[in-house]
Amino acid sequence: MAAVLVGSSVRVPSAALLGHAPGVVERGAAAREERLKQWLRGMTKHRQLDFDTMGFGRGRDGFGMIASGAIDKGSVLAEVPLQAFLSEKTAERCRLVGPMLRKNDFRPWLTMCAHLLVERSRGKESFWHPYIAALPSVDELSISHPLLWPAETIQELLQGSPMLDTIATRLKLCQEDHEALLTAGIEKFLPGGETLSEGDVRWASAVLLSRAFSLELDVDDDFDTLCLVPWADMLNHCSSAGEESCLIFDQDTKTASLEAHKSYSKGDEVFDSYGPALTGSQLFLDYGFVDDENENYAVDLPAQVLGPVRSSANAALLEALGLPAGGTLVSIVPEGVDESVLAWTRAAIASPRELSAAGWKSDGKYQKAIMYFSEPINRDNECEVLRRLIAACENLWSKYPTNLEHDLRELTGGESDMRTTTWARKQAALRAIVCEKKALTAGKTVLCGFLEKLRAGAALESLYEVDREEG
Repeated sequence: MAAVLVGSSVRVPSAALLGHAPGVVERGAAAREERLKQWLRGMTKHRQLDFDTMGFGRGRDGFGMIASGAIDKGSVLAEVPLQAFLSEKTAERCRLVGPMLRKNDFRPWLTMCAHLLVERSRGKESFWHPYIAALPSVDELSISHPLLWPAETIQELLQGSPMLDTIATRLKLCQEDHEALLTAGIEKFLPGGETLSEGDVRWASAVLLSRAFSLELDVDDDFDTLCLVPWADMLNHCSSAGEESCLIFDQDTKTASLEAHKSYSKGDEVFDSYGPALTGSQLFLDYGFVDDENENYAVDLPAQVLGPVRSSANAALLEALGLPAGGTLVSIVPEGVDESVLAWTRAAIASPRELSAAGWKSDGKYQKAIMYFSEPINRDNECEVLRRLIAACENLWSKYPTNLEHDLRELTGGESDMRTTTWARKQAALRAIVCEKKALTAGKTVLCGFLEKLRAGAALESLYEVDREEG
């Protein structure tokens, strides 16, 4: 369960350059790659780092990183010095925008947007120019990233999906961030009378969504630092890669590194992991693609779809937990739902007597109450919990214009349209929606099974445990 946020510690969209003529992409990429390598090598005079293990090339879905020779499992794929990072800390130290950022007390996300946009506008005068020049342009990124798609395309391809609400929320945040940056006076830092558009902010947000990492750069800091890590963010994601392929920062060497999750031969595309638990919807929304290996099926729904919270007392408990109905997501997965969703729903529909039994008196002491709702409290409450969850699945299904079988046929068809922008966008959206529908299909079946067992007299304490053992 989580609130809708813009931002995550993740990487690059695999289809960022889909739809462009291969020759043009390859010629431009080779020059950008060499400039980026030379720039990075210039920071490592006392310790030579290897940037020749892999290079830019045509990957599985477009731009990717290709092995320059044989790579063994466990080998270091990339090692990037801290000096190359573009981060909250470098933004605060920047002589141009630092004072503006400190004066306005921007949140880390907006700080990074401002930093990236100002450095992009400075062109070759920017320290990070070799890196920023290698980032996809607005036109390139608009092919794959839904944050930059036309409104009518988003509505057409995501009809019925709760992903529409997530994108709408993010677009609204981009609008608000654009207004905040203008109010703060960011345009005076843009050369040549350049203006800042909302499209610029959407581009910066898409870059951060698809590339930014959250790393512990200083052990004395209470929070991780949001940052862009050149070169390390050029690899595409593979869902079969585990945590060993996630970027880690070494406090001793002050470098961030990635390791190979498998062996590669020369010419193979090299992958890392943006997070082994990422679902199809999360990959699509943050990166603009869903890879073939992804089987983390899930659909995220706003908690309101489970029906009304019973009373103000129930609402106060959920608020105390930091999980209000208006800002909470519940995930339906092939196994049904996890314990946290069940507990939330029990608390949302509990009667006054049940709340009293849980020890909730709206006095802020919610720990005992949530422990009480972590297990079924009685048959009537649990039946209503399962009924609401099943109804939510059915309600979402009714909003999709097509069924799962239709979508699967669409995914395997239309090969003559490959490499067009329309084809790329449709394939990415379909893959994400198929993941949602697979989660709904299996999840509803499991939830119905629980409800049938409960109505048939199954004991509350073993209702879910038995099914876990059988599964």
